[in-house]
Amino acid sequence: MAQSQNGLSNESLCAREYWKHYFPVLGEYGTGRDPKNENSKINVLLNYGYGMMSAIIHRAIIISGLNCLLGVNHKTYYRNTPLVHDVIEPFRAFVDIALYNFAMSSGDVSIAPWSVFFGKFLRDKRVKKGAVSMKLCDAPDYLCETLANVYRRKDSDELWTPRL
Repeated sequence: MAQSQNGLSNESLCAREYWKHYFPVLGEYGTGRDPKNENSKINVLLNYGYGMMSAIIHRAIIISGLNCLLGVNHKTYYRNTPLVHDVIEPFRAFVDIALYNFAMSSGDVSIAPWSVFFGKFLRDKRVKKGAVSMKLCDAPDYLCETLANVYRRKDSDELWTPRL
């Protein structure tokens, strides 16, 4: 990964810029995303959404015959599943947009209504795969199966990732 002059990766610089704009749109101000900040409603709701997505992805990885401990980009360390962290990346934008839609439509930005909203979003949101579409909650199964085929065939041409 390319490094900037101050030693931060381009990914971290992009994330800082992203969060700097995302949080104020949802009515929260601060320096950025801190998953451990329980005083930030938005961080708590993002944690919930990412946690739900991670659980769905973890299941999809196991079903497709992959090993959660062998990541592509993220490193293995104690009590970590790096492949889940790798596979969730294209799905983070879906969680972010779901939370945005929820916050814009709901007067009660708290965990109970968010969990109901996000469950419906996972069920109802469709992602395209060519001429067909699938439920967002089914997309990790398809992504993981194509990833497993990349390893089996040693060919990444058919790797599929969802797009907003």
